[in-house]
Parts: sequence; structure tokens; C-alpha cells
Amino acid sequence: MRTLSIAQNTTGDDARSAMTRLAGLPAERRARVLSSVAQLNADPDKLLTGESPSPGALIVVSHERWFIERVIS
Repeated sequence: MRTLSIAQNTTGDDARSAMTRLAGLPAERRARVLSSVAQLNADPDKLLTGESPSPGALIVVSHERWFIERVIS
């Protein structure tokens, strides 16, 4: 069994790292991540304009592979 460990307290560095990872994703995968962010009632356009992600959006972006494979697939 694989588990996902999510820090309860995140930092600005965590957010910057997640946004860098998001920017580096292939377009199709990035679209799926942004769609997942929208399903959390968060505005994905805010991420694209450089705003810091909400805690929920940060989880989706920073753990996108786990999230996509297990939650939305």
C-alpha cells in the first residue's frame, strides 16, 4: 500500500516549488491539474497569474501525479 503524506504547514517555498512544477508539466497534464483545482471551487486562473495557491490547490499541484492517478482517474 502506498500512502500520501501532506504537510499541515506549508511555506512560501512549498508554493513556489509547486508552481514551478505546474509550469513544467505537459499542457494536457497541466490542464487536468487546473481542472482539479477548479473542482475545489478555487480559481485556476489565479495560479496562472502567479498568485499563491490556496492550501487545497497546493495539495493538488504539489501531488498532481498521486491526485490524478487516484482521485480523478
